[in-house]
Amino acid sequence: MALRTTTTALVLTLMLMGCGGNPFAPVVPEPVNPDPPPDVPDNFMPEDAVSGAVEGAELAQWSAGAGVIRVRMDAQVLPGVTGDFTRDAAFDVVRDGMTYYGYSFQSTSLNRKAVVLVRGEGSVKAMVAMEPGQFANGAPDMYHSGGAIYRASVFTRPSGGGLFNYQGSYAGLLNVGPAAGSPPGSLAPTEPYRTSGTALITADFTRMKVSGGVTGRQVVDTGTALPDIALWTTGIETTGDFSGVVYRGDTVPPANPGQPQDWTAAGRYDGVFGGNGSEVGIIMLFDPVGDMMEQGIIVAPCALTSSGACP
Repeated sequence: MALRTTTTALVLTLMLMGCGGNPFAPVVPEPVNPDPPPDVPDNFMPEDAVSGAVEGAELAQWSAGAGVIRVRMDAQVLPGVTGDFTRDAAFDVVRDGMTYYGYSFQSTSLNRKAVVLVRGEGSVKAMVAMEPGQFANGAPDMYHSGGAIYRASVFTRPSGGGLFNYQGSYAGLLNVGPAAGSPPGSLAPTEPYRTSGTALITADFTRMKVSGGVTGRQVVDTGTALPDIALWTTGIETTGDFSGVVYRGDTVPPANPGQPQDWTAAGRYDGVFGGNGSEVGIIMLFDPVGDMMEQGIIVAPCALTSSGACP
C-alpha cells in the first residue's frame, strides 16, 4: 500500500514537471505594497507636501562643496523664479563622518532667508530647503519648505533580492530659529535651526519593501534632544521609488530600547534607490515634537547586505 502511494505521488510530480510546473522551483514574490500604516488621520498631510515649495533644483550639475546651487522655490525669497543659493558652511550638518552641505539665500536684511542642505552618494543626490517665516515665525502657511531628489541612472533591482542596509547620518531644518535680519520684533526674518541624527534604512529587495528610522536626534544649534522617528514600512516600486509615512516616538530622549514606545503619524517621506541598490536618497516633512515642522534628508550608501558585501 505504501509503495502504491509513493508511486502515485511520483507520477503526479513528473506530470507537473512535464507541464512546466516544477513544484520544487523557488517562488519569486511579486512586488507588493503593504497595507496602509496604522492610525493615520483622515485629514493627514497631503502626499505632495514633501516636495512642497521646492519646484526644482539643479542637482545634476551640483558636486560636493560647489559654490552655488540653483533652486526654484516659491517662498517669497527669490527676486526671480530661480536663484543661486551660495555656499554657507555655517549651516553644514556633520555627523557620523558624513557632511550635508549648507547653502543660503537672503536678498536683503529686510527679506526672508532660506537655507538649503545638499548631499550626494553614488548616483543619488538630494536637497531640502527651509524658510522659517517672517511676521509670524513658525506659524502654519507662513513658512516655506520642500525638497528634491535626483538619480543619475536607472535603478536595477538586485538580481538575488535579499536585505540591503543603509547606514549614515540624518540632517534636517526646523521652521523655527533665530532672527536673521534688521526689522524689530515679529517683523524680522528668521533662519532655521538645524537637526541631526543617526539613520538606518533596510530594504527587502525580495519582497520589495523598505523601512527605517533615525535615533540620537537633536537640535544642532542648541543641543536639545528630539524624539526618534520611524519610516513605516512601505512598498518599493520597480523604478526604485518609494513613499511612506513618518512616525514620531513618544519620548524625549527616546525610551530604553527594551521598553515599547507609542508612535504617532507625524508626516511623510519620499525616496529612491540608486544603481543596483548601492545607495538611497530620502526627503521628508514631519512634525518633530507636536507643534512645529521639520524638513529632513537622508543620503547614504549601502553598508551591509544579507549576503555580505554591498554592490
